[in-house]
Amino acid sequence: MANIYTSAGKWKEAAKTRSMMRNKGSVKEPGWSQIKINGSVHVFMAGDRSHHRSASIYEKLNELNTKLKEAGYVAETDMVVHDLENEDKEESMKVHSERLAVAWGLIGTEPGTTLTIIKNLQTCGDCHSFLKFTSRLQAGILL
Repeated sequence: MANIYTSAGKWKEAAKTRSMMRNKGSVKEPGWSQIKINGSVHVFMAGDRSHHRSASIYEKLNELNTKLKEAGYVAETDMVVHDLENEDKEESMKVHSERLAVAWGLIGTEPGTTLTIIKNLQTCGDCHSFLKFTSRLQAGILL
């Protein structure tokens, strides 16, 4: 319900709903994504920096974001569930768990390798667009 209020721009109602959930002990499970590379499973959460190669992962992610923007990718900030300015929304989406998993997959595999990302929650619309653009970029369709 809180997400419905948020998507309608009803921030006070969303905050009230989340507060009621907290008061009743309801806890939303954090989102995570995982990728298996060479027999090892790597799990990421949004903004995660616990991976032993996180510096390389964020570097790759920044490289991808730059290339995608040059190719015409525009962040879809309308469904972000926090009351933030558009620039802040865009920055918070850049470190979603599936993006981190993709960046690690691109670092840890040979070019052309199919990456399979498993996610515990629904992928947001922006990450879906990011994944499509990234696939096309890696396939050489976006130049």
